[in-house]
Amino acid sequence: MSVLTGRALVGLEPLSTKTFNAVYRGDVLLDNGEIERGFLKDLDHRQLANELLVAVLGHALGVSIPQVALVLVTPDISNDFKKVPHKSDQGYVAFFSYDASAPTVAQIIAAGGSLPPALKASPATGRMYGFDTWVANVDRHRNNILLSGSGTAYLIDHGHCFTGHNWQKEKLNAKQAYPSPLVQWLTPELSDQEKAEAMSDALKLVERMVRTDVHKAMVEALSVELYGSEDSDALLGFLEGRVEHVEKLAAAK
Repeated sequence: MSVLTGRALVGLEPLSTKTFNAVYRGDVLLDNGEIERGFLKDLDHRQLANELLVAVLGHALGVSIPQVALVLVTPDISNDFKKVPHKSDQGYVAFFSYDASAPTVAQIIAAGGSLPPALKASPATGRMYGFDTWVANVDRHRNNILLSGSGTAYLIDHGHCFTGHNWQKEKLNAKQAYPSPLVQWLTPELSDQEKAEAMSDALKLVERMVRTDVHKAMVEALSVELYGSEDSDALLGFLEGRVEHVEKLAAAK
């Protein structure tokens, strides 16, 4: 996955749902000439970097994450974006994620009253356990998974990966287990057979992690520019060193 660039178009609409960061729905004109509809977020440097890197890593592993982009929001479009100034001084940089046109798991449960069987039976569940363990995602709640009618599970909202939205390099520990909401809302709903199948799928993902060029992914995600060189080096070491521990840590969930 390459990180696309573009500019926001007129007509951004704030979502009414309460979220950690304000989210807007709208259209973006990409530099390749295409217009895409999706979601824009005003994120600080660290959360922006987290979102980009996790999307690039997920794509490398075959995990379903909507295409992402960095977009310019100018004052004539919106004055609500204030966190990362654009280098042109003409506005601010926003994180953009394509609209997958699928409801969240939370929305599906609210409408139907129970966890969708398609999620429990999907190979994406095991990949999610493995992937979230690798990137130390502490925020995989039910609003951060989209489930399409065909059963495809899309993972979204990765600003709180690498132990949290404001992670510190001194506290990155490749061997450590970090809290995951999956333990509270998903694991108890899985049968022993479903847990075994999920673990099998997680292990298949670990095999891909071993072959993943993390340094290349960080270059594509502009990690040095957003994190700084010291934090980027620390995160590189964390991710490369954590691969061998993912199987054990994921199994504990």
